Amino acid sequence: MQLFNSNVGLMFWAIIAIPGTLLLLVALTHLYQSKFKEATKLLWALVILVPLIGPLLYFAIGNPQRIQKKS
Repeated sequence: MQLFNSNVGLMFWAIIAIPGTLLLLVALTHLYQSKFKEATKLLWALVILVPLIGPLLYFAIGNPQRIQKKS
């Protein structure tokens, strides 16, 4: 099976790959700028690297676990 045999196949992969890559980069940037315990931060970095599902899990579950700044 050739994945890039037609324009439809190329368009399908572009529709999945481009937003998935952007979501991955945004999640990693957000994680880098956020305060977590070191072990937790490393764990979330590994979760984020799971394609598509990882960044979504981070924003749904990991984001509320951040250490909040005290004002």
